[in-house]
Amino acid sequence: MKKQGILLLMFVVFSAGNVFGQTNRFDIGIEVGGGLASLRDNDSYKEYGSSDIGFLGGVVVQYNFPKLISIRTGLFIDQKRINIDFPLYGVPTQEPENIRMYYHFNYLTIPLLARLTFGKKIKFYTDIGPSLSHLTKVEFGFDGSGESADFTKYYKKWSIGLSGGLGGGIEINRRMVGTIELRHTMGLNDINDPEVSRAKTKISSTNLLVGVVYRLGKRSEK
Repeated sequence: MKKQGILLLMFVVFSAGNVFGQTNRFDIGIEVGGGLASLRDNDSYKEYGSSDIGFLGGVVVQYNFPKLISIRTGLFIDQKRINIDFPLYGVPTQEPENIRMYYHFNYLTIPLLARLTFGKKIKFYTDIGPSLSHLTKVEFGFDGSGESADFTKYYKKWSIGLSGGLGGGIEINRRMVGTIELRHTMGLNDINDPEVSRAKTKISSTNLLVGVVYRLGKRSEK
């Protein structure tokens, strides 16, 4: 029974690859990287804030229309890191000592991007579109303390962004392409829970991504 299940799975994968290859429509792959986040419309961040290196990585699926245009989506683990350095005043004649607090915003993000691609073996592309993020956890702590608190309840569960990117790719072999992309996502909605804070805060990030894409078929030129 187990052997029959494995054979059935192999048959389905092989059949799907043949179908997609004949229709020249789909690419699948992975992308990973890191970048810097920032807060907008937040007075504390403007005066005391700084960015820290976060993480962005996940699986991608791309549907190719004939020639140049594609639709790209996926599921990403998305961590945005923010630091706040507040001055602590002691003796009035001395310089204040900064206390660093950090916020790690952890999301699951689904982008939906329209991509325009140029080139043959070496490809260049630009993409733009919305993204939807679900907040899984916000970690708050003091730098060097080794402990953190869960601040998830103080923020909205969903965030909407507008993403745009520039990148390129080079063929590894007939089926695989290595990619690199610089992508910026601008948060469009207030992330604070209105029952907790009336301050408006939007979160954005810029990430450098590298990836590998497997082409299930060659794009139609018709």
